Amino acid sequence: MRTLPKGDAAHRARHLLRETLTQAAVADDQIADAELVVAELATNAELHGRGPLEIRIGTVVQKPLWCEIVDSDPNLGDVPTLLANLRATARDTLPTLDIPLIPEASRGLLIAHRLSNGRCYAYRTRLCTSTTLGKAVAFALPMAATPPIPRQLTLVEADHDAR
Repeated sequence: MRTLPKGDAAHRARHLLRETLTQAAVADDQIADAELVVAELATNAELHGRGPLEIRIGTVVQKPLWCEIVDSDPNLGDVPTLLANLRATARDTLPTLDIPLIPEASRGLLIAHRLSNGRCYAYRTRLCTSTTLGKAVAFALPMAATPPIPRQLTLVEADHDAR
């Protein structure tokens, strides 16, 4: 968990996320997508939430899986409903989601939804810095490409291959 500075939250969030994903060997194009999402969510938190702001990057066995942008305003507003509607629409008509029908103030959530493959959620949580009740808007992070596991040759195959 890191706090995000007022006025520079999006820039700092992008930097922290890029550093984490680069260390995890995530592909550059996937890092760029994740940076765009975290910048949109951090900007939304600065514009519509209350400080302090936090970024949390959840990892399992040193693999980043989840990113949250947290602010100290517990009011979720229409965010969960909008994200649920985007998920429902995507299941029904993924290619025909009409961007002009989405309010301009919510287009950052559309970007987060699209670039996280629909794995973007909003929920109440407590801030780490103060235990104040707030909200998180979170999204799934891209995974590093896993190299193929080398096939072990059995003795029979090894003998056959040597001939």
